[in-house]
Amino acid sequence: MMDEAAFRKDLESDAFQIGILEGYWEVPSAPPAAWPYWFVTVRSNLPTVNGGAVTLRFTLDGYPARPPQATPWDLAKNTPLAAADYPKGPRTLTQAFNPNWHGGQALYLPCDRSARDGHPNWQAQHPDYYWQPTSTIVTYLQCVRRVLNPFRYDNQDQPLPVA
Repeated sequence: MMDEAAFRKDLESDAFQIGILEGYWEVPSAPPAAWPYWFVTVRSNLPTVNGGAVTLRFTLDGYPARPPQATPWDLAKNTPLAAADYPKGPRTLTQAFNPNWHGGQALYLPCDRSARDGHPNWQAQHPDYYWQPTSTIVTYLQCVRRVLNPFRYDNQDQPLPVA
């Protein structure tokens, strides 16, 4: 249960709470998640993302020593998101949200447990998003947010190269 206690502590962090207040992400009220699962909805500014947001179901066993794994999720059906409903957009987005990657059960990102271990070069290429034992769920959410919002109005962010 140490992993759940560490995770719950991170949910109380200023960084996580600011993300909620700024409207970057939210924790849906249903369905209830039992440990080691947890849901979050991350907003997108792309018109090609259905509903302007994507819900992820995180698998968090071993957190934070073991990276999370996120599955795009359909809250209404309480099932993994259908391939046809995956976010569409720039190359980086379609690479990260690829229904053919890992059977649609994970994101192709340097913070996801299923992708990270096969890409040791990502540690140098993406140090801000490569999962470390000191990372928090905010690290993962910021990475997803950047992929879902590749171009901000203030032009400060550039698309995150995944490959």
